[in-house]
Amino acid sequence: MKISLIAPLVAMLAAIASPAGAQSPAPLASASPAASPSPSPSPALSPSPLPTPSPAASPSPAPLVAAGVVPAAVDIQLAGTVTPRFVQARIRAAIDALAQRQPGTLLDIHGITLDGNLKPGATLDALAGVAIAGRGAYADVNGKTSVHVSVADLPPFDPVQLFYSDDPEYVPASADGVLFRGTIAADAPARLFLYHVAAVVPRRVAIVLLANDAPARVQIAGAAVGPNPEYGYVGQQTTARFLVERALQESVLIDLAPSVPHELPLGMLQPDDLIEAIDDIRVLSGGPVTVAVVTSASPGDLTALAGGPELADDSHGRRGVFSLVAIPPIALALTVGAAEPDPVSAGNGNEPNLRPDGRPLGGDYGVARRVLLHLANPTAAMQTAYLYERTAGGAGATVTMLFDGDDAATLVPCVNDPLQPRLVRAFDLAPGIDETIAATYMTDGASSYPIELGLTLTPPLAVPPGACNGSPQS
Repeated sequence: MKISLIAPLVAMLAAIASPAGAQSPAPLASASPAASPSPSPSPALSPSPLPTPSPAASPSPAPLVAAGVVPAAVDIQLAGTVTPRFVQARIRAAIDALAQRQPGTLLDIHGITLDGNLKPGATLDALAGVAIAGRGAYADVNGKTSVHVSVADLPPFDPVQLFYSDDPEYVPASADGVLFRGTIAADAPARLFLYHVAAVVPRRVAIVLLANDAPARVQIAGAAVGPNPEYGYVGQQTTARFLVERALQESVLIDLAPSVPHELPLGMLQPDDLIEAIDDIRVLSGGPVTVAVVTSASPGDLTALAGGPELADDSHGRRGVFSLVAIPPIALALTVGAAEPDPVSAGNGNEPNLRPDGRPLGGDYGVARRVLLHLANPTAAMQTAYLYERTAGGAGATVTMLFDGDDAATLVPCVNDPLQPRLVRAFDLAPGIDETIAATYMTDGASSYPIELGLTLTPPLAVPPGACNGSPQS
């Protein structure tokens, strides 16, 4: 009895002690190993499969910096009779000055065409397409710029003084600063002639204008050629382009704020590169205006150097100020049937230097001389007269003249022959004609002077290419 009562009681207590839902263990049974089932791990203890990693996302490349900025509008003020080439160049310069271009980018301006010259009083309003190519280093930029061009009707002018900057001619590596400085008053327009070669290292050259005490407006007519290592080409092309622009009075107007320098860059010269520029400058209002030729082989603002002293010279004395008042012409007269005139010397001017320590002007560089050819044919037959040159030896010379009424200068290649007359230009003389043919002549940078100019009825020899035997002037 007692055992029977105790057993149910134990079973009841065991059931009460078991957690809710727990299963009582089944009685163990004997089984052979082969028959034993493989144990199945509890789902709660089974390892979860590892997630497959997704490929790492590549970081987005940083956006390229813009190659520049397309200005919304530019206002360009010109004077004289301006050619399409000149207008296009001024439009490009005005846009480039505001484009904030990154180094190595390319600027393309398109969409503006002109059918002919713009006369004094004309205006032009147009929309220019502007593209700044980043060339892979910067983001390309494209846009439109509103362009306004006005051409002032101003009386022509001739300078009364020559600013001559050719010293040092070969600018040494250490020479950073002012190559020449002069002051232009409103009643004394000036011509600036500069001729410089980079020696040893690359360097920049610029013209810097500065209104000293009050706002000023200046007019500039001229030409610059280079940088280029072909000195004869640079010298003759500068003269040729300047003579055309001078005849047209083709010029740009610039407004200067007081004490704010204005830079006219002339480019980066590599070693042995030449830059030559000839500019006529007039102060229209305000003044005086200081003009400086500045150079540096180092990066930085060139205008910051404009206030320093002039650099030391190279002992050649090719720096100074000279008068351009009452320059005598080159006059020749030929009458068929009479004796031919003796030739006259050109390029041997000896104008005194207005600087007390300066040497006289050599080579007549920067001086524009009138050429007056009086030709008469009293016979009943057609005749031909010839203008010729004869060099004095040395390194040879080119000849450049702009005859009145011509659109382009007459260019004679370099010749180095003191014995034979060489042809400059021929003139057909109708029976009974008596006329004066006029031209403007300037000596060319990189040529050697003096030379002789004369008139003859005997055909002179033509100048063959390469007559200077491969010298820089050829």
